[in-house]
Amino acid sequence: MLSETTGEKYLVLSHGDTNDEYTGFKRTDHPNKKLFNHDLCGKILTVVSESYNTYSFVDSDNYTYTYENYGGGDIYFLLNITDVDNTKKLFLNKSLWINDNKVLKPYNKLSKILPARFERVTVINILPSDYHGTPVKFIVKTAKGDTSECSLNVSDTNRGDSMFNDGDDYRFGSVFFDKDPKLTYHLSPAAWAAVRAKKIYIGMPGDALRLVKGAPDKINRTTTGYAISEQWVYGYSYYYFRNDKLTTIQD
Repeated sequence: MLSETTGEKYLVLSHGDTNDEYTGFKRTDHPNKKLFNHDLCGKILTVVSESYNTYSFVDSDNYTYTYENYGGGDIYFLLNITDVDNTKKLFLNKSLWINDNKVLKPYNKLSKILPARFERVTVINILPSDYHGTPVKFIVKTAKGDTSECSLNVSDTNRGDSMFNDGDDYRFGSVFFDKDPKLTYHLSPAAWAAVRAKKIYIGMPGDALRLVKGAPDKINRTTTGYAISEQWVYGYSYYYFRNDKLTTIQD
């Protein structure tokens, strides 16, 4: 919701063809004027306030605008540039480790090999993307010099029902670890081998299942004098643990 980002900045994206109007957007000193790409595209707008799904913005020249978002949901042509700036401060020139590489793609023709899972990469640039739902573009480089890119959602701002069905794949935590997982998760060689192969086996520890399937939707826990029993819920599948060892799988 943009109402939760008062004071944050948004980049106005191109709204299709040059003749397409930014419907619902008005400049307050010319409320009857229709606004097109040449009026808005590329401007940086700051959220001033929100009232009953009408948002107020101000640009760098102190012109004010309103946008009536009566349908609710995303505003397709506004990209959260504050997310980009904050992410750059956190991660530019820092190391990340690959969690899942399926949304990565080569950054240029010279780079054909994507980084493997758990491989360390260096963030060499962070840029605005061209899609509001995944506003932050990461460009990363492996130790061998291969570069790849992906655009991610880092805050869920301005990202609603319109997001593609596999939107969770484009969250930061789905693609990257910010710490070396081999130092974070203390697993046996057999468990690491299963994680790399994305295989689940009876007896595997909870951290290994989490690395294979991601965080569960819910964990139900029972503690007795003899054991800690847990039920991990993934949709309609259930994984049962006793003292952190997988005992039963119910699909």
